[in-house]
Amino acid sequence: MKKVIGIAFFIIIVISGYIFYSRVESASQPPRVATLSVKLTKIEESVETRALLFYEESSLVASSAGKLTWLKKHGERVRKGSPVAKVGDRVLYAGSAGILLHNVDEVTGFWRLEEAWAKGDMDLFISKPKEIEDGAMVKPGALIGRISDNIFFYLLVRVKREDFYPKWYDEKRVLLIFPSIGKEKEAKLLRLKSLGNDLLMLLSFTGWDELSGLRYLNVKLVKRRLMGAVIPINAIIIKEGKSGVYLVRGGRVFFKELKFRELGSALALTLDLKEGDRIVVEPDRVSEGSFIRW
Repeated sequence: MKKVIGIAFFIIIVISGYIFYSRVESASQPPRVATLSVKLTKIEESVETRALLFYEESSLVASSAGKLTWLKKHGERVRKGSPVAKVGDRVLYAGSAGILLHNVDEVTGFWRLEEAWAKGDMDLFISKPKEIEDGAMVKPGALIGRISDNIFFYLLVRVKREDFYPKWYDEKRVLLIFPSIGKEKEAKLLRLKSLGNDLLMLLSFTGWDELSGLRYLNVKLVKRRLMGAVIPINAIIIKEGKSGVYLVRGGRVFFKELKFRELGSALALTLDLKEGDRIVVEPDRVSEGSFIRW
């Protein structure tokens, strides 16, 4: 009986000692604080707007009355001088190289680039192109189609002053993204003028067949692309009038000043952190120079 009591007493002493030691050891350890390992993300800053598209084109005119027969498909690329249609027994030849369109662009008002630039008008009234079908009976002098230049394009865009990126003007170049066709192209900035709180820009670029026949389209004007860190806004602190975060190095906390841009109510973007940097996301629980665990 005494042996059993002794064993029980020994176990109690061991457990009590372990608990006491654990508490002392825990009290001597740095506090555990939430942190975040920084990962860099590709960031694109851009302005999205509607644009007016201009290009050279030549009209196809019926030289006689008769039944129309298309010799080339709608949207097909043709060379200057190639046969594209017949009206009765007469063959019509392409007056220029480009993309053949089996329609007539019926425009109410003006559609000349210089006039559009002078007025800064981005809301031209344009009716839907009238389709001229194969087999249609046409009269002499009737417009039956057009050939659009599929290489050289001009783009008229209007942006807010605050959205304008100064490097566009300095470099005379603007990177364009065309969401509708999933492509991008660098354009040359030809002209820039003030329109109240807006700026009107005239751009030129070499494009693709898919743009032929379009008048309005949505584009993105890319300001810059960069690699940055997206961090929680609550990780940012103000220390001695400077904004920054607490970095963790070797278990110790250090303040790092940084510049950032808010991306919303909860996130911010900064270029001043590197991949793998560890930041404290509970800065109110630490002070500079202290040790922490995570």
